[in-house]
Amino acid sequence: MVTIYTATNEIMDACLDFAKKSGQSNDGMYARRGQTDTMKTMMDRYYGKIAEWATYDYLTRLKLHPTKPDMKIYDVKDKSFDADIQNAHNDFHVKCCKEEENPSWVFQRDSDPLITAPDEMDYIVVTVHSVEFPVQIQILKVFKAVDVVDFYDDLFNEQYTKDGKTALYWNGRVDGKNKKISELENAFQWKHMINS
Repeated sequence: MVTIYTATNEIMDACLDFAKKSGQSNDGMYARRGQTDTMKTMMDRYYGKIAEWATYDYLTRLKLHPTKPDMKIYDVKDKSFDADIQNAHNDFHVKCCKEEENPSWVFQRDSDPLITAPDEMDYIVVTVHSVEFPVQIQILKVFKAVDVVDFYDDLFNEQYTKDGKTALYWNGRVDGKNKKISELENAFQWKHMINS
């Protein structure tokens, strides 16, 4: 499953505005996490928000009635691990990274409920973004968070230990210590949600 979404100028402008403004209230938090490159963190927010719109578009086309991405700017104290997009029965957590040979998606190992206490209704949407204009987002796979934790126990133990981070890898790590997300069967079955 690969779905490609091309961002409109309107979406790109709105997401860039969001990325800039949210940085003004959150740069201190990123610095405490060891992320001191403010341009990179701004672009991560930019592409991440476009990926949310890509996911919204995808779910809308499937008539699953998703909520729109939240464009509100939150103070650090109000930020949470809540789902990026929801519908009546499901929570969608959108992860985005640059398109490359072996993309990976980073999580907060000790504090992200997707890792520490995933719910049956939590779905992870893994996406990659292009770097050219207009921005394109590829939705690579959607799967239950509980399925990843159950199947990839070792994935969350040793990676990105600095700053408490861990990651899922599309093609597995070079050292072969974990499984490939690319080989994970799409646990996300639209027929299970068609009544949502």
